[in-house]
Amino acid sequence: MSKFDKYLLSQLLAIFGFFSLSIIGIYWINLSVSLFEQVVGSGNTLGLFLELSFLSLPNLIATVLPIAAFIATIYVINRFVRESELLVIQSIGMSAFQIAKPVMIFGTIIMVISLFLMNMFAPYAETVKIGHFQYMTQTATSKLLTVGRFIHPQQNQTLYIREISLDGKLHDVFLNDHTNPVQTVTYSSKKALFIHSNTGPKLVMFDGLAQNFNHTTSVLGVTKFESFTFEFEGIKGSKIGVRSAELAELSTLSLLFTTKEISNTLGYRMGPLLFEGHNRIAQPMQSLTVAMLALAAMMLGGFTRFSLWRQIALAVGIMFLLHFINTTSMGVVRNNAFLWPLTYASNIVGISVSLMLYLWVNRTRSLPRRNQTLDRTA
Repeated sequence: MSKFDKYLLSQLLAIFGFFSLSIIGIYWINLSVSLFEQVVGSGNTLGLFLELSFLSLPNLIATVLPIAAFIATIYVINRFVRESELLVIQSIGMSAFQIAKPVMIFGTIIMVISLFLMNMFAPYAETVKIGHFQYMTQTATSKLLTVGRFIHPQQNQTLYIREISLDGKLHDVFLNDHTNPVQTVTYSSKKALFIHSNTGPKLVMFDGLAQNFNHTTSVLGVTKFESFTFEFEGIKGSKIGVRSAELAELSTLSLLFTTKEISNTLGYRMGPLLFEGHNRIAQPMQSLTVAMLALAAMMLGGFTRFSLWRQIALAVGIMFLLHFINTTSMGVVRNNAFLWPLTYASNIVGISVSLMLYLWVNRTRSLPRRNQTLDRTA
């Protein structure tokens, strides 16, 4: 590796470190705020919140790294142009491919880090995180099953259970619901049951009474019922037992070499399984793709003391095009598993465009030299 390669690579890594830490910090703070309300606000410990926030980092870092690599390449090359360093390098005969060598090494380093995060750390972190969330939902539901105390499942709700028998039946249940500012409803029943559903825990009351008091008209309505179901919408519940694995938890090898029997067992179609597996390879490749694209776009301009805003706009435009290709291919592959090679379409297009731009830069730089040679010969 030449001195120039080491110099440019060190500049790229230093700027990349700054931007990646900044972007990851911003995303992580936003994620932690909502996670804090969800975890600590529901009565769990601060330690659980910290563990869940750290478990979300592998996926977050792998998503941010291509963005940081793109910004770092744009920033460094723009500075090289303004300080005439790129002009000097090109004037001594270095081709676009020679200049791109340290950028390719830089992109490869980031790609390897992303591959390691997405295929090693992320599935394990996702398994642990989902397990914690399942524990949280079960804990939230179990808090409703408190005997002899007035508890508040949600704001403006009060629940009382006199007794819980060994077979799980609730006896002498009182529920006051004044979440609606216009009316207050008080339910009372001799027997009740708690059942779990995907939307949340439900309280099924038998042989009871519902008293509806309207605050506007000051009218009290009384209704007797044989059975009535009340759903606690703010508390997400899940069935206790063996759960099916999420896509993010599965290993990359099991996703890449999945079969119809495995997909039927997991309860997923072949398309989403194959796309998830190949996307864990294609997404890290974007770090190399966007770095090469950023350099190619920036080298299209000549020497200037001002920012290369046109070249930057071109690079950003190509990035949006690649994002559109990636989004489109995601939908296609999910619907048709045989088209899984389209998962790599955005990277193939990006690298192809980069190579064409490098060839174009080499051709335009060599033309003035040929003209000068012809003039001297004449």
